This record gives sequence, C-alpha cells and structure tokens, in this order.
Amino acid sequence: MRAGAISGVRVNRTGRRTYTPEYKLDVMRQCDGTGISVAAVALAHGINANLMRRWIVHLQRAVTASTARPQATMLPVMVQAA
Repeated sequence: MRAGAISGVRVNRTGRRTYTPEYKLDVMRQCDGTGISVAAVALAHGINANLMRRWIVHLQRAVTASTARPQATMLPVMVQAA
C-alpha cells in the first residue's frame, strides 16, 4: 500500500510522511476492539507500531486532561465588623 495513494497521508521530498489528525483517529479507532493487535493494524496501514502506540498514548493523555476535575479557585472574602 503506497502512502501517497491514501488520503490523510502526505509524503514530502525526503520521504517523510505526515498524517492528518482525522487519519490518525480513524486508524486508532480500528484498535478499539478486544483482541485487536496495535501492531497488526499498524502493519496493515504501513505505519510503524511504535509510532502508532505514541499516537494512542498522546490521545489517552489528552482525553484524561480534558476530563479531569477543575481545580478549586480561591475567592476573595470580605469580613465586616459586627
């Protein structure tokens, strides 16, 4: 499978590939099923398995950061004499 023929993948003059975020998400969704190997999905798409694992970790961290509880903020308190 040639990278240039796949939408979402660009290859520059030096042969380095650039993947769109939509393409990355599409490929990572294919790994969601039970018993599906990340390496097998990566191989099917011609992607290095280590690169794909890095994408997955990055996505997991982004999701965790976005769902984390917001920290409490300090509010000013005005005390009046009785």
